[in-house]
Amino acid sequence: MTVPPHSGQPDFDGSARRKRKRGISLRQGLPVVIVVAGLLIFGATRLFGDDVRNAEAGDCIYVAEYVEAPSRAPAVVDCGEEKANAKVAVTLSGDGESCPSRRYDQIHRQDGNTLCLMINAKDGDCFANISSPTEAYTRVACTDPSAELEVVKVVADTTDPDVACANTKATDGIVYPEPETVMCIAQPTAA
Repeated sequence: MTVPPHSGQPDFDGSARRKRKRGISLRQGLPVVIVVAGLLIFGATRLFGDDVRNAEAGDCIYVAEYVEAPSRAPAVVDCGEEKANAKVAVTLSGDGESCPSRRYDQIHRQDGNTLCLMINAKDGDCFANISSPTEAYTRVACTDPSAELEVVKVVADTTDPDVACANTKATDGIVYPEPETVMCIAQPTAA
């Protein structure tokens, strides 16, 4: 019976077999790992958005809930995204300032600054969770039974709801003094 030689031991002819390494060398693998990690980080940022540490007036934000320690942190997102439910109206430094009116929702950042948020809406949008003290408002179809508010018209550069909402089906106006905006609102009508 012939036993094959073990790796690294001489063959019957006296020559040594060299053990071949399989796989990728560190020199080849490290750049691949770096590229994959970068893509994962970039993808997670695009999927979940950037956090709100650097948010400024005009940036849109996705907020899941208004609680001390939310299960999902607020994130800066593109204003055109469906989940972009809030827009930064004013950024306040932490020296006791308050938002220009009670109509703004607020996020207090770890740096002590406060973001005053307005609803990110366009004409015809409907929202649920408007009356919830903790859940953030969610854009829904106006025919959805959970819809609580319809934004009939958004008018910039004014704080007069009587003028802004004239000749519309709006029953009220949400006034944001900064930036001057009136959102003409009504109860959604089911189809």
